[in-house]
Amino acid sequence: MEIIDATLFPLGVGIVAILTAVYIIHWILKKESSTERMKEVSSYIISGTRTYLNRQSKTITLVTPVLAAIIFVIFRDWRVPVVFLCGVLLSLLAGYIGMNVAVRANVRAADAARKSSAATFRISFLGGTVTGLLVTGISMLGLYVLRLIFNDLQVLVGFGFGASLAALFAQIGGGIYTKSADIGADLVGKIEEGIPEDDPRNPAVVADLVGDNVGDCAGRGSDLFETFSDDIIAGMILGVLFVWKYGPNAIVFPFVLEAVGVVASMIGISTVREWKGISHSTSLYIGLLTTAATGAVGLFILATFMMNDITLFLAGIFGIIAMLSSTFAALYYTGTGGKPVRQNS
Repeated sequence: MEIIDATLFPLGVGIVAILTAVYIIHWILKKESSTERMKEVSSYIISGTRTYLNRQSKTITLVTPVLAAIIFVIFRDWRVPVVFLCGVLLSLLAGYIGMNVAVRANVRAADAARKSSAATFRISFLGGTVTGLLVTGISMLGLYVLRLIFNDLQVLVGFGFGASLAALFAQIGGGIYTKSADIGADLVGKIEEGIPEDDPRNPAVVADLVGDNVGDCAGRGSDLFETFSDDIIAGMILGVLFVWKYGPNAIVFPFVLEAVGVVASMIGISTVREWKGISHSTSLYIGLLTTAATGAVGLFILATFMMNDITLFLAGIFGIIAMLSSTFAALYYTGTGGKPVRQNS
């Protein structure tokens, strides 16, 4: 298989992931909240998230040129800081869109909770999938275009640097913001003023919800963008060392493998729905197991037909087993249905 043929697969998957996210966004925004009070409180949260992200973007804008200049001095290549700027912008874009969809899905999920648990579950879950699909889709599309333009793996290192910068600001800033608001809501609102827990009359409660969105949605989205992109870039660079064994496919294998993971995730997402006689948490587990099984099949096909090395499949299987083991161990010790929690409740 030629390199150009192999890299077209991640490109196609990235485009499909973005289009799927756009479709979900359209589906969510068609649903309206039925109460004015919900719309009012939601507008405060939307306004707060927009204000925070505008302030954060201005701060990153001030820092980015300085870091780009330092990167240019280190690498002596104008392409690296250019790719660095692309990483910053695309990471912020993925997190920003995902967060804006999340804050709008929140009020619609709250409204749906007054009518049906199934509708609430569907809206909240799909609202979260938007960030995941955009993060992976934009990352694969951006990496493909930049690799096509510059045709130099070392240049792509700057992309990871840029994504890391955006994730650093978003995660740390959002985390500090939400914790400060949370403590303020408890100390002043509950203790001094006697306002009940999570009452929107307490401004700190609204600020706390703003912090949750900018930290856990925009921040986590940027963090996932950085992790996903760095995995691809690092894997492709390491693949150069194995060209003697696998040929040119060694370089693009990590890129194609990540694309297979995205396809598996989309298939898993499609299985998470209201099933008769099955709880919502069980439906999520079914989606997780479906994703793992589909990813394992895709990995087997790539290891066998693209790389002609079954040991790559075995290594991936151990990774999947480790992920599932840690996930279900955490669910057992922290879930309400687990014995440790029930014994101490």
